[in-house]
Amino acid sequence: MKFYFTFLILFLLFSCESKKGASKQMITHPVIQENVAETISSKTENIKNDTFQKKVYVWIKEDSINFKKLEENYTLTVLNNSDKPITFGKEFQVESYSDNKWNVINSHIVFPEMAYGLQPGRRYDLTFSPKFDGGLNFPGNYRINKPFFIDNNDLNRGFATDNFKVYTPLIEGLEQKVFLEIPKTFKMSELKNKVFYKVINNTKNTILFGDRYELQKFNGKDWQKIKLSFFVQDIGYTLHPGTEGFQERFYFKFYPEQYQYKPGLYRILKNYYSNSGSELSFRGIPYEKDPMLSEFRIIN
Repeated sequence: MKFYFTFLILFLLFSCESKKGASKQMITHPVIQENVAETISSKTENIKNDTFQKKVYVWIKEDSINFKKLEENYTLTVLNNSDKPITFGKEFQVESYSDNKWNVINSHIVFPEMAYGLQPGRRYDLTFSPKFDGGLNFPGNYRINKPFFIDNNDLNRGFATDNFKVYTPLIEGLEQKVFLEIPKTFKMSELKNKVFYKVINNTKNTILFGDRYELQKFNGKDWQKIKLSFFVQDIGYTLHPGTEGFQERFYFKFYPEQYQYKPGLYRILKNYYSNSGSELSFRGIPYEKDPMLSEFRIIN
């Protein structure tokens, strides 16, 4: 269970339009609350009371959320560990991390107007739907920013922040690796056609790959590169853990006019990059280069 919380005070106005006709309610001193000591001891054994700073915290009970369960409701807890009462509503920001920055993704969500009052040393649990309230549609790294007002002062606004991850579970019964799926046999008469392929990422890391590829022939001892000349666009595709990718763009060609193919064993090699940590980087994120291979035979 996580207790990594960040407190961010912003002086920007966090606003959200209310639904037309929605009525505003004020609830003070919610019933669902616990004191700080009970909250800390129930969440983790490694954090003691005195490690909690005098500020407002927010957290989602789950560190990681299954991508297939984004429509479910989760508990969003607000803890007032400051020495002043706070008020807050149902609204919050959800941000995704991409291109080395945080980007708000749920600015289009309209929350009903409702206000809650929370005394010092108390907590309150709200329900949170990542898909419908947060606008989440993809796996990745996210954070939630919960606005609140200090001491019932509309000009004294703060944010409590918590990070979480959305993941896709790996495919059961399948080896944890990246798969490149193509037909296993080609006739000589089929070499003029495009060959469509599918990529399956059954690893725990997000991978990147493009349209580049290399064909190789097995000479009985080693794999030899087939020299072909063709143009490919430098386009990058992202594939999250436990997902597969197939598009009309995912194909390769043999170019039989450039090479005299004979019956035998061949393979295709495509490189992919995974964020498992290395000296390579893409948009500031370290990536490690690995090959995905698929063997096939050419017959008469």
